[in-house]
Amino acid sequence: MSELRVRRAFSQRFLVPVLVATLTCCTLTPLHAKAESQLPATDHIVSTQALQQSVQKQADTRQQNIKTVQGMFKTPLAQRAMKMEHVDPAQIQKAIPTLSNSELANLSARATSAQQAFAAGRLDNETLLLIIIAMLFIIILVAIH
Repeated sequence: MSELRVRRAFSQRFLVPVLVATLTCCTLTPLHAKAESQLPATDHIVSTQALQQSVQKQADTRQQNIKTVQGMFKTPLAQRAMKMEHVDPAQIQKAIPTLSNSELANLSARATSAQQAFAAGRLDNETLLLIIIAMLFIIILVAIH
């Protein structure tokens, strides 16, 4: 008989709470799922609009850098440098968009700085020509690699 008492005590002590917990889970799970489906969708930490604006800004910056570098190589002095080095201007114009964003930003900054220094009279034609030739070699090396 003592064994029967132990079993009853065990079942009352452990089985009943397990059954209650199981029934509670079975009841609340569908309610939770229904409530969750009715919640409005929330954005992630960064909204999709912010991501789109960031991508658009990067694309605009890249386009501006491409125009700046291509503009540098359309100048008469750059045309002369390419002729001296036996470089096809069309190939250079095609190679510029293949540069990485950092390479484009670097060359664009150098081109802008050189053009401003030349316009201010701090650079002569020969120095600007050397800068253009150096930029040509950078573009050629990166395009080949």
